[in-house]
Amino acid sequence: MTTYTAYGLVVQSDLALPFSLAPTGTTGQVTVRAGRFHVPRMKRDGPLSFRLDDEFWYFQWPGEATYRMATDEVVVMLDGDPAAAGERLSGQLMGLFLRRAGRIVLHGNVVSRHGLAICLLGATGMGKTTLTGALLATGWAFLSDDLCVLEEGTGGWSVQPGPGRLKVRAGGPLKQLERVTPSASGATLKGIAVLEAGGPVVLEPLAGPEALLELIRHAHMPRSLDVSGLADAHLQRVGGLAGAIPIGRLRRGSTLTDLPQVVEILDRMIQ
Repeated sequence: MTTYTAYGLVVQSDLALPFSLAPTGTTGQVTVRAGRFHVPRMKRDGPLSFRLDDEFWYFQWPGEATYRMATDEVVVMLDGDPAAAGERLSGQLMGLFLRRAGRIVLHGNVVSRHGLAICLLGATGMGKTTLTGALLATGWAFLSDDLCVLEEGTGGWSVQPGPGRLKVRAGGPLKQLERVTPSASGATLKGIAVLEAGGPVVLEPLAGPEALLELIRHAHMPRSLDVSGLADAHLQRVGGLAGAIPIGRLRRGSTLTDLPQVVEILDRMIQ
């Protein structure tokens, strides 16, 4: 098996994953392996079939794989390209695994400067990836794309680096992966910016119920909260986050001409 690290986890896998390699001798916390298992009756939700029991969570995408997730192991019964299964494991399923393990998982990108991080939230098409790429060109460091995974510790809220790639649109709905170098270590979260289009560049501070609503709205796979029974736990966790970290609505135009103003705002957030 190969040992990887991502989002603060050490993963041992016999499937190739788009994660950074862990240092030699690192002990795995989670195992990912190919195998076979009994598949119980599942519910359908579009192309996805799923079943969430106390011990195992099952997910199936036809023509790709069926996954059986426990608290310390994911078994993959392949039905297609192993690379597609690796991408699924590193994205949607990793987000669900981490939420089940007690982390806050939001749909956003994370950048950092001097070990201090900003999480960029926003609906699909709001320009998170474009802005992230532009920020990297101005000296910011990359931590993660699509998944903002947060954990509270004695020193506050922290975020750990994910896979070193950005998903960019390739002239339509299809996406391609652009390789980037992730930060070698985690960072302390200093602020959350919710991207909104339109108007001059401005950061509108959010607090109370308004801030909490954005953290609920931008949860990773929000429909899964109720289905998994983790909605109350997510609400409790983001309630603590909203009271501890500055959150603002970052309004900006649709081009990068306003990038200098955006960088200035984000620099102020990490001070």
